[in-house]
Amino acid sequence: MDIQRVKEAFSSSSLFSTVLLDMPIFQNLIQEYEETQPFAGLSVAIAHVLVPNTLPLIYSTIIGGANVMLTDTVPSTIDPETLTLIKSAGIPYDPTFQDATSYDYAIDCNAYFVFRPPKKGLVEVTRSGIHTFRDIAPAVTILDVDSTETKKIETFLGNPQAVKQAFHTFIGRPEDLLMDGTVVIIGFGKIGRGLARVFSDFTSVKIMDVSEGAVAKARALGFNAQVVTGDIAANTSFLSGADAIFTATGHHNVITVNFDKTGVTAPYLINVGAVDEFGEHYSEQEVFMSKNKPFNFNLTPPTGNEYIDAILALHVDGLRYLMNRDLSHGIHMVEPDYDRGFVSQFEDHNFPITDLLDRYFS
Repeated sequence: MDIQRVKEAFSSSSLFSTVLLDMPIFQNLIQEYEETQPFAGLSVAIAHVLVPNTLPLIYSTIIGGANVMLTDTVPSTIDPETLTLIKSAGIPYDPTFQDATSYDYAIDCNAYFVFRPPKKGLVEVTRSGIHTFRDIAPAVTILDVDSTETKKIETFLGNPQAVKQAFHTFIGRPEDLLMDGTVVIIGFGKIGRGLARVFSDFTSVKIMDVSEGAVAKARALGFNAQVVTGDIAANTSFLSGADAIFTATGHHNVITVNFDKTGVTAPYLINVGAVDEFGEHYSEQEVFMSKNKPFNFNLTPPTGNEYIDAILALHVDGLRYLMNRDLSHGIHMVEPDYDRGFVSQFEDHNFPITDLLDRYFS
């Protein structure tokens, strides 16, 4: 790879410079990496959505000294202008590339490299990806940055705002269409809690989750909530009268398995997960716009730059984390102090979030 060609292409790109303006954590990280070259001599495979706000992730890995191979992920999300910049910079790119076995590390999204992982370790950023790695258990060291406080900036704060924006863009103002109505959110994890917070400003919100603890938390926050059980009729009854159903569980096929389709009658069925959560009983046409990818990924960018800055910076810096620790094969959490450092950087540039996170997650 010609590093000078990469630098010239990115430095002359208005797309990259515009994105980077809203990502101050990456501004600092890129400067640090250029000076310290933490990835010098390493090969890194990157599987990610190719949209403008992932450009700093790609560039920082290269500017830090890594020899990079870039591919798309599943579900595919490619912005043409982003791909044009990648190609003009001469960055190796293969949309069908899946074999990371000859690479030292990987930056992974949705467990794209699960069957052909890199030699030394990888960093995974999605909940569905962590589920996949846990189920298949490949012989590789995995750093889970999805379970961090930093990830909540994207999923709890950023994604729900983007879902609301996507609803407005592709359907109509949710404040009008859902006023005096009911929304059911299935999955009360990071995204589900953020959706509940955003949509409860103008509509009634009901919650379902397989976890009794999550349901108890929803009730403590004032939401009507019910546990998803093996009783399909009871599960389905809870959806009665819903104007919109959002899925945010991170698991395949949850609606097909747990609900009677004849009772799923909401006008808007919306998948916010990175996998097909409605499942085999539902066609592409029945799930609004996005059966196999998050609804907000129909936007460019899918999530605001300011909300994605910290977690994508941690996603890259997870490589340095792995390099400096002797970790066994399997899934590892990020140390709290390391995680907190990225949250603090977000707060320094944006606004305090600790009290809000404590309210919804403690």
